This record gives sequence, C-alpha cells and structure tokens, in this order.
Amino acid sequence: MTLIIGANLNHYTILAADTRTSWWHPLLGKWQHRDHDHKIAICKMGLVTGSGYTKALDSVKEKLLKKEIYHTDEVLKIINESAIPEIELLNKYDPNIKDNTCFLISYFTSPDNEKILRLSIFLHSKWKYQLYIIKESYIVMPSDTNKKYYEKYNKILNEGLHRFKERNYSEKEYIASVVTNIRKNTIFFAECFYEISKISNFVSGDFDFAAFLLNGMVLYGYGDTKEVKSGKLHFSFFHRSSQTRILTPDILKEGNIK
Repeated sequence: MTLIIGANLNHYTILAADTRTSWWHPLLGKWQHRDHDHKIAICKMGLVTGSGYTKALDSVKEKLLKKEIYHTDEVLKIINESAIPEIELLNKYDPNIKDNTCFLISYFTSPDNEKILRLSIFLHSKWKYQLYIIKESYIVMPSDTNKKYYEKYNKILNEGLHRFKERNYSEKEYIASVVTNIRKNTIFFAECFYEISKISNFVSGDFDFAAFLLNGMVLYGYGDTKEVKSGKLHFSFFHRSSQTRILTPDILKEGNIK
C-alpha cells in the first residue's frame, strides 16, 4: 500500500507518493516488493494518484492513459468500473481491501463562476467511491502501520506544512515565492517519507511529487528521500494540456535540476 500525502495550500495543491509496489506471493508465503513504480498521472483535468490494492490501482491507471480526462466524473466512472470489481474479488478474503484503497485528485471547479483549485479524495462507500473535499492536508499511511502512526504523522503534517505568505507580489516575485514554498514543503514531505520508510516495508526510499498551480501549470519532481531532505531536488514545469500520462523522472532534463 502506497504512502501518499496531499495538501491544499490555496495557491497550489501538492501530491506526493512513494514508488513501491507490493504483493503477496502465495508460494513463497511472504510479501514481494518492487520500487520505481511511478503513480502520479497528469491529465487535462489535473492530477490523480492512488494508494491500496495494486491490481485495482493499475486498472485505473491503464484506463486513465487510454483517454483524455476533463472532469472528476470521468475519473469516478473509471474507478467504479475498473477498481471496484477488482476489490470485490478479494473482499471475501481480505475485508480491509476496500478500506485501504483510495484516490487523491486535484482539479479546478467553478461554483458561481469563480475558479477554485480543489484537492479531493475518493473513498469507498458501499462499493461506490464518493468525493470528499480536503480543506488542507491528508496522509494515507501504509497498511502495515497502525492508528497511532497515522495520528502521529497526521499531526506532524498539519503542524509542519509551510504556508504561503500573503503580500503584494509582482508576477515574477509571485511565481518565485510559490516555487520556494513548494520546495520547502517537498523537503518536509521527504523527511516524513524517509521516517515512515524505516517503520514500513511497503514504503520505498524514493518518491514523486507534483504541485498544481493556480495558473494551470504543474511542477513535477522526483528524488531519493535522503537526498531531497538534505536539499537536493529535481523538478520541471509542465502544463496540464499535455496528453494524459504518468509523470516519470525521464521527463526531467539537466537544465531543470535545482
């Protein structure tokens, strides 16, 4: 089960996910792991990532990549048609499967013609996933940790986020300040990922992150948590008008290394 973190900082949203995929090997009688599986997708609607049962997550990922996504309703439809049947198959053997599978989504909405950047989570509700708005931050802990770790790191997340300082910026100053704020929060996320990877076999030592800005741009980055928390960070800008794709390190160029 993937460790994922999401936060809405008003001027941008940010998602982060570790890269480990885990599965139970019935013949060996133990968990198997593979790292460097990238889990954040960018589409015309915004950003999508997930945590939980691997086959259910992969089925959603495959469907996402086959079409352009413009609305959260399309993601919800894919989840209900692809992920739910996979989860139902295993539910009788592991009733916790549905509780441990969720999706974080960042997108724009326009109530009363006002453009608002949202971060939401799709959680199960009698097999149908429902959309819940995240007002500030959310952490999904791996399934081999217990409630006390969730409470501990949820508190660390809420208290450790770097809030954007409001003042009169020029456009150039504004973008520079947003990027600086994203960088601080990414380093903070790396510290959390690094500490949790030491207590969970389901969390890798590297992670991806993507920030969705009010101007529609996406800042994507990837790194080893040890290196990122010490300040070494790789990132690049993209626009969500690009074709739906999984964000992977190969799209980073030497000129974008910070």
